[in-house]
Amino acid sequence: MKIEQIAIAGGLLVTVLAACQTVPPSSAAPEPATLGVRKAMIDSVNPAALQIWAVGNDALDDDGAPDPSKLDSAALKDLKEGATLLGEGARRLALARDLRASGPDLVGGKVPEGVATREQIQAAIDANPAGFRAYAAVMGDQADGILKAIESGDKAAISDRLMSFDGACQSCHEKYWYVAQ
Repeated sequence: MKIEQIAIAGGLLVTVLAACQTVPPSSAAPEPATLGVRKAMIDSVNPAALQIWAVGNDALDDDGAPDPSKLDSAALKDLKEGATLLGEGARRLALARDLRASGPDLVGGKVPEGVATREQIQAAIDANPAGFRAYAAVMGDQADGILKAIESGDKAAISDRLMSFDGACQSCHEKYWYVAQ
């Protein structure tokens, strides 16, 4: 009787393992044909950037200069999580087939002063989708650089990456989000 139970359990285990092998991991799931830029930013890019900036801000001395000694193991763990999430979000934006803008949050029913409307953002993306994807790729490269610096253990290199990180975000925002009204 025990041999039969073991055989049945073994067969079930093989069946379950085989079924698991045929299901792609969620990260391998195909991207939707249309990627909502705002949703992608809110879901991955913004939280990742905030996490990276928080670590960077905490790793400054009283004069605002980088202090690599403040990059302890907890900070490096947070930084690695943020950079990983940023890289994933950036790659999604860089590889998207169709990019669709949605509007910024309204304040008092109006678009905040200096912020482009959804239509302006979409027009800027449509005028140069390769340029938008290039900005996203640079952001992904920044995330990869942070991860490589963490892997190297060189805290000065990590600090350097944190100090240059903001440029990738700002240049894209100036081109696509703060379009002259």
